[in-house]
Amino acid sequence: MVKCVKASVNEWLPEINGMRAELHLPPFEVYHYPAESVGLYRALDKERQRLKSLKEDRVNGQRQMVDEVRSIAMRIGEEAGELPDVQKVWENDILTTLQERVVELSRELSERIGKARQWQTDLQRWFHQTGKKPEDDDATKVFLELDLEDPERVFDQSFMDNFKDVHQSVCNPILRFIPLFRFCIIPSRLDDHVVIFTCDAMVNYEEWIELAQFSYVEAIVKLDELWEQCHIPQTIRQFPREFNPSTHTASDLAKIQQEVEKLSRFHQERQDVYAKLKEWKTLWMEKVEYESHASDKSAYTNRGGQLQVTLQVYIRS
Repeated sequence: MVKCVKASVNEWLPEINGMRAELHLPPFEVYHYPAESVGLYRALDKERQRLKSLKEDRVNGQRQMVDEVRSIAMRIGEEAGELPDVQKVWENDILTTLQERVVELSRELSERIGKARQWQTDLQRWFHQTGKKPEDDDATKVFLELDLEDPERVFDQSFMDNFKDVHQSVCNPILRFIPLFRFCIIPSRLDDHVVIFTCDAMVNYEEWIELAQFSYVEAIVKLDELWEQCHIPQTIRQFPREFNPSTHTASDLAKIQQEVEKLSRFHQERQDVYAKLKEWKTLWMEKVEYESHASDKSAYTNRGGQLQVTLQVYIRS
């Protein structure tokens, strides 16, 4: 038993100090224990198991970091470059360098995903508000329906350039009716691409908003006239006074234009009736005004004096 303990202590102590050096830890302190004692044997056995587990965790962490660098680099279309051996515990400077690279690559990927999400949101809003639909063979449709949350989605520079061009052709207020004639290569997975030919010309979003607001104001002014001409009660005049791009869409513009068209046709078909109704309404207002004046006692105050003043003015003239 004593020989077994002594042999194990002599074998384990160099092994443990070697693992501690590899993990950048100081040598194991043995002065707390009597030489070749059972207490030292148990302490070394416990430390040996702990260091093996710690080294395994460290190596697994290194392997995950290398895999992460390769994965993120591939998603943004960059080369991972030469990476350190994951079977050996890295020096602290190597670990720090890899950690900084993961942060840098992750930041670049996050920025690209953020831009793509915003571009897709802008496209969805434009098509929702204008009521238009992209053609089936249009690259705009592809970008509009892409699953940007797919963990295997590639956001390389070619993808970002194509997405940006499509977004600008639709939503950029500076670009007007810019046709796109190109092959758009859309990376959909890590190992395949979708090639789409597009030829598109669309009104940009800001220009559509400007035209929609103008058309809406024009329609509401006409609608006000028709409401009065057709004697529409106030309680059912429910169209908003202004076009709000954040809540209104092309369908709202179409509804008010349809209402104008309906009332115009309705008024034209019953023009004679509305003319008589307007005449009656005018006479009725005159009657109400006369009766209101006749019932006012102040209208009869000092009538004689007023008549005398009027006659004197007439004589002098």
